[in-house]
Amino acid sequence: MASSTSNSISDFTHSPAEEISDGVLVKRAQEGDREAFHMIYNRYHRRIYMIILGIVGHEQDALDLAQDTFVKAYHHLSSFQGDSGFFSWLYRIALNRSIDHKRKGKRASHHELSEHMVQHSFHSPETSGWLQQHKHNNPYNEFAKREVSRKITRALEQLSDAQRILFVLRDVQGLSYAELADVLQIPKGTVMSRLFNARRRMKELLSEELSSDSLSIIEEGL
Repeated sequence: MASSTSNSISDFTHSPAEEISDGVLVKRAQEGDREAFHMIYNRYHRRIYMIILGIVGHEQDALDLAQDTFVKAYHHLSSFQGDSGFFSWLYRIALNRSIDHKRKGKRASHHELSEHMVQHSFHSPETSGWLQQHKHNNPYNEFAKREVSRKITRALEQLSDAQRILFVLRDVQGLSYAELADVLQIPKGTVMSRLFNARRRMKELLSEELSSDSLSIIEEGL
């Protein structure tokens, strides 16, 4: 990339990082401002890591693939034209890297992956859907949360890759239907239909694991 321009992201130091839009950061990064890309990395690295973990099922692999995602994004910034949101563009890179990794038959341990991911969801402000309802409507202590995490983990392990991707993006990462359609490049109606089926499958798998109160919360998300 070219060297940093004189109008670097330091011009915006008076504003909190979260107030600087993706568009501004991407434009600066495309002009060679490494600090701008570093801010993009800090903004999205955790979310990218979690969705990759939800697909590949191994923490170290997920860390490596997340790093690869940002390296590829950095080297292909010039190809981003703004036709979709930047995070959607970034997520597609992460999904493609993850799917390629799985197709090559790399290792996976979804027990390791899912429990870590579900535990994270209990404390994440990004969590959406029935997982968010679950964590707010049930005053579980930490031990009980771990028990619920293990039960959800076993259910997640039995979803297809396509169902798991949708479930994680929507109910853990908190993406909207429109964002899901953009990331996955499928119609919004298809997103809603597939997510409905994924949640219904989760309900079936959890029917013998969770209490009736918890299942009623899941039904509210269907």
